[in-house]
Amino acid sequence: MAPSLRRNWASLTSTQRQTVINGFLSAKQSGAYDQLVMQHQQAMMGNPVTDWHQKPILLPVHRWFLTRIEAIIGTKIPYWDWSTQQSVPAGLGGNGDPNQGYRVTTGPFANWRVLIWDSTKNAFVTRDQPGLIRQTGVYASGLSNTDAVNWWLSVTPYDASPWDTTTSAFRQGVEGMHDGVHAWVGGDMRTGTSPNDPIFWLHHANLDRIWGGWQKRHGTTNYTAPAGQGPNDPMPNTGGTTPAGMFSIPAYDLLP
Repeated sequence: MAPSLRRNWASLTSTQRQTVINGFLSAKQSGAYDQLVMQHQQAMMGNPVTDWHQKPILLPVHRWFLTRIEAIIGTKIPYWDWSTQQSVPAGLGGNGDPNQGYRVTTGPFANWRVLIWDSTKNAFVTRDQPGLIRQTGVYASGLSNTDAVNWWLSVTPYDASPWDTTTSAFRQGVEGMHDGVHAWVGGDMRTGTSPNDPIFWLHHANLDRIWGGWQKRHGTTNYTAPAGQGPNDPMPNTGGTTPAGMFSIPAYDLLP
């Protein structure tokens, strides 16, 4: 039976981890995984209307995105608590080989052929070499720790004008930690097609868990945004899902 809640990847048994990995592999083979990769890239094309990032909808839209992958693989996504486990999650392949363009040559995804965005062709193309690209610790020297997480859990409001990344509201702080993890993992995680690396999902499950901890402290419906991103405004490229539709906190083994 599939688990009914999202658990810490570090606490899973090898069998439980393999269930998640098998789900990713099956989704990749069916083409459903690549559809999500393309959807995320399209949400990062610089269009201020359709972008999912650097705005209040960051957290609800990615909570919705997590439900998409869970529906496809048939199991809950575990989370990578990077505030306490500050290395690549075990069992998902290691860092890239610097002698092979930082290609990940170990783990279950070593032979994946990933889709990337070719800005010259203005199209998705398959990368010539197999495998993911990771270059840990180059573009960010470290990961946010529990002190940083606890600090932002205490901050209100949820978001504030001018609704970008220049204020010190909760969402801006969490987005900074979010960006830092993408940069620290490096490689594919630094691109619009970052879901190519399954670490993306574990990272975002942890980010969602942090939002859940904030909601527990400050109210599930405590959400601030400008017109167009309000609680009942449909989020772009989600089939009409609204932020309010994602206010309920998913079940986690532990909220921060």
